[in-house]
Amino acid sequence: MTRYAFDEHDSPNPQSTASIVIQWIVRGFGFLLMLAGFFVGVQVLLEAWGLYFDPTGLEEFAQAIESASGLDATLKAGLEDAEAGVRISYFVAWFIALTLIMIVGRLAMNAMQIGGQLVLWDVPLRRLVRALAPRRRD
Repeated sequence: MTRYAFDEHDSPNPQSTASIVIQWIVRGFGFLLMLAGFFVGVQVLLEAWGLYFDPTGLEEFAQAIESASGLDATLKAGLEDAEAGVRISYFVAWFIALTLIMIVGRLAMNAMQIGGQLVLWDVPLRRLVRALAPRRRD
């Protein structure tokens, strides 16, 4: 007859208390990073909607570009038959604003992704920790 022997005592925990505390600190930081990314993403979305509903809000930015670069005055001096209503600085301001919105939105998405990986203690992070910390041989 086959007998099975079970150990009655608890098996030792392979993780020390310090590593558990560090894991919770990393997860907490990841959660904060994820929240910050979400907040910045919402702000980018609200700013994009604000520019959609009120495009005249970009007028101050276009005036700042014109005063700093003199782009419109330079083009008007170079072209005799240029129309008075066309402002290149306004289009440059739109290009810069949309580019900044896309860059900040991408940074917000990356912050949420990395924060989620830290919270979940994801597989690539486990591989990185294993590569950085040499294994103990007991």
